[in-house]
Amino acid sequence: MAAQDLALLIGCLLPMAICIYTDFKNYILPNWLTAFIALGGLATALLFNRMPDALLGAVLAGGAFVITSFFGDIGGGDIKLAFGIGMWFGWHGGASVILLGCLLATVWSIPQMMKSGIRNVRVPLGAFLGIAAWAYVLAQHLT
Repeated sequence: MAAQDLALLIGCLLPMAICIYTDFKNYILPNWLTAFIALGGLATALLFNRMPDALLGAVLAGGAFVITSFFGDIGGGDIKLAFGIGMWFGWHGGASVILLGCLLATVWSIPQMMKSGIRNVRVPLGAFLGIAAWAYVLAQHLT
């Protein structure tokens, strides 16, 4: 296993698995966990000389969620997780993960809205971002 793959597994994907579980269970992404993912992405970008791409990804992904939070109920954990996703995956991969995660959350929420009404639906967006991150990495490594 290459050093970058091992760093991705330990610094991003395993913590993402915890994010998936905690967000589905409690609708919360702990600060220590999102900080670990973001700082791991920063350290890896420094170590493997991908800093410009990582910073651009973080600014675009995190910035998009900051702007979106002004219009809806996106939690701070989701914003910090998006920032970390951008650090790990760069601007192109980060955009792919964010778009896939939002699509998965939308597909999941439609039956929830039909069952309980639009105003009563809570969406564990961080969980879907984590699932999208895993799917993106698996798709990249299986091709």
